[in-house]
Amino acid sequence: MRKKKTLRLLPLGKAVFALSAFLIAALSSARADEPCTLTTVTGPYVIATLGQEAGGYATTLFVITSDGNGNLSGAGAESLNGTISTNVTASGAYIANSNCSFTATMTDSLGNIRNFAGMISLKGKRIDGISADSGTNWQFTAFRQYFTQCSLTSGDGYFVSEVQSPLTPSGSSTATQQWHKNRTGSGTGSWVANVNGTIVQGTATATFSVNSDCTYTSTVTNSDGTTSHFFGVEGINEVDDVGWLAIETDTGWVSLSTGTALCSYWPKC
Repeated sequence: MRKKKTLRLLPLGKAVFALSAFLIAALSSARADEPCTLTTVTGPYVIATLGQEAGGYATTLFVITSDGNGNLSGAGAESLNGTISTNVTASGAYIANSNCSFTATMTDSLGNIRNFAGMISLKGKRIDGISADSGTNWQFTAFRQYFTQCSLTSGDGYFVSEVQSPLTPSGSSTATQQWHKNRTGSGTGSWVANVNGTIVQGTATATFSVNSDCTYTSTVTNSDGTTSHFFGVEGINEVDDVGWLAIETDTGWVSLSTGTALCSYWPKC
């Protein structure tokens, strides 16, 4: 007769010691990224912001390059209270402290000056922060762009997208979408949205136009008869499996979409 296996528990003292050792190892690993310097933040970054600004709602999406010496420059798109601006350029400066805290100032070609502060993580691969200007309340996330050369085939695969829309023609909404994007620049998906407390759902088809610098535009046709347009950036896959960031470019919308890879053709599913 086979003996039953029993679960052996560590004595309390040994358990506490083991937990302490684990925490020390985890903290040591977390501290391995420090100290940070200006060069920690080097290369192209995809930066998205979403929140309140200028008495309303705003979202921005930029590809910004850091030269590793404290200077920033790039281009992107913005939606301020649902007024869309594309081909917006921006430049600025940043400070990276030894404890990996981060501050920056950016001025865009529309005349907007934004200050933000955050923390650098993963050896500069990701930065999270908030606005540092009076009267604003927005968050930003920056991912170092892993791929800087893209085509229709580079973003293929299965994705889930979380969409935050504090301003739409129907009020505020949040949505979850599932997408299959294929190598021909088209995609199919399904979605569930909460619009002012009302749950709606449907399906969608999309077409994508991908530029060599990994920016893209897409047109989404939904089963409820609506059509949506997006500006986005691919090539972020190295961090947290995030595949893209995108903002809706339809008038009256302030909306940010974050696409996370479920399974991609590279490596093949």
